[in-house]
Amino acid sequence: SPSPRDLIAYARHQMDQAAPATPDEPRSVMSPPSIPDYRIDRLLGRGGMGSVYLARDLTLDTPVAIKVPNSLRAEAKKQFLAEAATLAKVKHPHVVPVLTAGGLDESAYFVMEYIDGTTIGKIMRKEVRPFRWWLGIIKQVVTGMRYLHEEVKLVHRDFNPFNVMLTRDHVVKIVDLDLGLGMHVYQ
Repeated sequence: SPSPRDLIAYARHQMDQAAPATPDEPRSVMSPPSIPDYRIDRLLGRGGMGSVYLARDLTLDTPVAIKVPNSLRAEAKKQFLAEAATLAKVKHPHVVPVLTAGGLDESAYFVMEYIDGTTIGKIMRKEVRPFRWWLGIIKQVVTGMRYLHEEVKLVHRDFNPFNVMLTRDHVVKIVDLDLGLGMHVYQ
């Protein structure tokens, strides 16, 4: 059985391997997509699979996050939207819900709840927290992952500390379920 020190070292190694690109890093310049009924405000993050934007739902006047894949072949668009429909059925307090999805000319997008908070990965890099605090976080993560696995039959194929958000109210939200780009649904 690994010691807590070994687990922390392993988690730090995994974080370094999984650290997402930040909007401040130089990248090829891509203009945000134009999506009807939403105003794109700014880039929240860009990773190997796609970009996430902070946007405003113009109908409901609420902030949302919109993910757009970096590239999506025409034949994969239908699968992407079918998987979005599957994830829209996920209803759990520790999993970020997909609110809607749609197609663009040669791509697609999905709209999620906007989480006003930070990732567990960023907290692990910057702060030392007490063991009891981490137990509370882990309990929420396990509850969300158990729901995905047992109730919805989804496997999160990119689970890492940067795909676990913590709201300002200290609620864990599991994000980035690899939608349309490798999500695994099993029977």
